[in-house]
Amino acid sequence: LIAMLNGTDNCKVSIEAESGVELLLKMKGNVPDVVLLDYRMPEMNGIDVAKKIREKYDSVKILLLSYFDNQEFVVRAVECGANGYLSKDDEPEEILQAI
Repeated sequence: LIAMLNGTDNCKVSIEAESGVELLLKMKGNVPDVVLLDYRMPEMNGIDVAKKIREKYDSVKILLLSYFDNQEFVVRAVECGANGYLSKDDEPEEILQAI
């Protein structure tokens, strides 16, 4: 996914993180335009991270990625600050279009 994003003309991955806590720390010095969050991450799940990002960086667009594909999960993600939801099963072109 990172190679695909960096291979486009209008996307550049500026932060990679293994956990939500690591992402929030890295964002203090480098606030991106868009954040792709996995729902399942160590230390803090994607919904909790989305809440924290929304509190501190209101202009950042947040897309949540997950294998969960039910309406309740999508609604919860949006209620917690995500601008959108993508399934990990989506085609790479769909992910690029969403960004």
